[in-house]
Order: sequence, then structure tokens, then C-alpha cells
Amino acid sequence: MRKKWFALALLGACIGAIAASISLANHARIVRSVSISKNSFCTVSDFVNCDAVEASSYSTVGGAPIAGLGLFYYLMIGGFALYARFRNIPKFKTAAFCWWSTIPAVLYSILLAFISIYVLHAVCLTCITMYIANLILFIAFTGNLGLHGRDWFRFIRDYWISVFTRRKGWLQYSPSFWVHFLISVLVFGIGYLFSGNVSGTFEIKANARNIISRYLDEHFASPVINITFDKGNTPVWGNPNAPVTIVEFSDYVCPYCRVAAFLIKPFISEYKKDVAFYFVNYPLDAECNSYMQSQMHPGACLAAKAALCAHREGRFWEMHDRLFKLKEVSRDEVVSAAKECGLDIQKFEGCLSDPSIEKKVREDIELGRSIHIRGTPSVFVNGRELGLVLDKRSAYFRLDPYFIREVIKRELKAVHK
Repeated sequence: MRKKWFALALLGACIGAIAASISLANHARIVRSVSISKNSFCTVSDFVNCDAVEASSYSTVGGAPIAGLGLFYYLMIGGFALYARFRNIPKFKTAAFCWWSTIPAVLYSILLAFISIYVLHAVCLTCITMYIANLILFIAFTGNLGLHGRDWFRFIRDYWISVFTRRKGWLQYSPSFWVHFLISVLVFGIGYLFSGNVSGTFEIKANARNIISRYLDEHFASPVINITFDKGNTPVWGNPNAPVTIVEFSDYVCPYCRVAAFLIKPFISEYKKDVAFYFVNYPLDAECNSYMQSQMHPGACLAAKAALCAHREGRFWEMHDRLFKLKEVSRDEVVSAAKECGLDIQKFEGCLSDPSIEKKVREDIELGRSIHIRGTPSVFVNGRELGLVLDKRSAYFRLDPYFIREVIKRELKAVHK
């Protein structure tokens, strides 16, 4: 393999392997999200959102993370490049096989990019890095072939003739395709088992299947509660006209709500056009919740008002995330969060004292009280409350994101019948 093209190929393989490792680690962090309490470093907005991409069903193939398979692909292609560089006789056949392998890699990158932008409406920085790595590898192995004009036709034709017959033709060497192919199958097989087990995807999805089979029918047998509220004045994510309505009652100081805050949206991102996800305040704070017999979550009322003030400026979800990241809610911390969201501080501080904001918080509390919510977070999908599921790893009951996704699927199936 020519020196400059070898260097470029090795660069592409290294970039891809690093990006795939980071992506696999983030995927594992999300699927093992018993106590996730923050976004990943590459989630900076609703659109630039690695968490949404990694949590989607498109992030796996046959249950194994694509990132893990990608990691083993880059290790394999790097190994092949080294072999083709330092071995004289088989270098052509190995470099040629590598070129063929980069074509499905680039096409798959295009497909994933399309899904990311037009289905998930979010992009993943580590995924984009892998797409670039695939393009670099394609360029490197294309350049190494050094073909021009009709030579390309002869190469493609005679390569496959040589694969299925013993005729070498224009190639003048046997491509040893099946040897390289079997090595690839072995590498991907190891990668499949490794990434699925290390990330926890196999274990968690198997557990999710058991949960779904046990709880799904029970969920749809539960009564539908009529939840009536001012949707125009309530923060919403997704499509307000969607057939599936999700309503979450939450508290910014509640530790379980913090987990749900960074868990639900990524897992339902692929249904953004099909769901309307409403956030309703239910602070367990005696300052504004008259039903609290003792103080439980001081600062929750202040945080609720701060989020509603951000909602007025169209920055609710940014503020939502920042408030849930606060270790302690105080006026100074809330104002600091507002600055980070780019809000007008003078206007924001005035809003915190606005009686209409406090009225909205109290209306949310009354709404929760009227439907007898038993704690936070409480999540309803088309009026049915999502039950908490026992997590075997943590030994406590929690909202299960895979269960939520299956409930949405069934609701959509019922709509489209």
C-alpha cells in the first residue's frame, strides 16, 4: 500500500475508532441509566443531541450498538491497512478488499445521516465524526488503487469474476475475497457479542421484553383519566397536534424527576412528530403547595416559576435542563441559570414576582391534585398512567424508557387502524 494513502487510511481508522469508543461509552451510559442526571458532553441543544440519537432504536442492529460494531470495523480496517503496507505479495488483494468494504460503510453513513436529520431531527457529533472517518477511508483506498478511466471497469469486472472463478483476467492476482470476508465475519461477530454485553444492551433489552410482556396489557386495561388543562400555556415538546399526548407531573428538586428529565425525551425522540409531551409542575414544596403537610423539596416552587418565565421567552427546555442540573435551588442559582440560557435578567427577575406565574404553578398543582397523582414523576400517556417498573439492577421502581416507547407504539397502531 502506498505510503501517503496508508497514512490517510490509518488516520481515518484512528479517528473512527476514537469516535466509536466515545459513542459506545455514551450508549452504555444511556441504556444503563438507572441514575442518569445530566446530558452527555455532545448534547448541546435539541438538534445537536447525541443522547437522542444514541437512545433511539436506530442506534442498534440486532440488539448490538452500531458504535460497537463500528469500533471493530475500524480496528479491522486499520489492521488490514498495516498488513497491506508491510507485506509485498498480498498487499493488493487486502487493499482491494478494504476499498470494497468502505463502499457499504459510506452508504450506511448516508442512510444514518438521513434518519438522524429527517426522522430523529437530531444530529450526533460522534456519529458525524464516524461518517467523516468512513469517507476518509474510502478516499484513501480509492487513491491507493490508482485507477483511471476504463481501468475502473476492468477492475470491478475482473475482481468479481476472480471471486467466483479462478480466472484472474486483468487483475493478475487472486483477490482472496473469501479469506478476507471470513475474517470480517469473525471480527464483526466478536464485535457484536462484545459491544452488546459491555454496553448492557443485551441484558437490558431482554429485561425490557419481560417488562413489556408483563405490564403492557395491564397498562391498557387501566382507566383513562380525563386530564384537562390549558395546553396553550403549558410547555410542550414535539407536535402539539399529535395523536399521542404525554403529560408529566414533575418537581425540579425531586431526584427521581431528575432521572426522568434526562431519560424520557431521548428515548422518544424518534416519535417527535407523533407525540405532544407536556410538562406540568407539581412541586412538593410547602411554599406554594398547600397540600404539603411538611416541607419536602424547598426551592421547587422557585424553580417551577423560573421555568415558566423561561417558557414565556421560548427557552423552557433549556431552562428545564439547567434547573435539573442544580445541586441546590436558590434565587442566585436560578438567575445564573437564566443568564446561561440567554434570558433578559431584568425581565426574568420581574417575571419571578409576577402573580400570573404563581397562579399558573398553583393551577398545575390543582390539576395534579384533581387526578390524585401519588408522587413525582407521574407520567400519563393518552390519559393512562404509566406504572413504575422494578429495576433489577437498582432494586427500586422507576419509569422504564423502553416501556414508554412500546406504549407509544401501541397507541399509534390504534390510531392508524
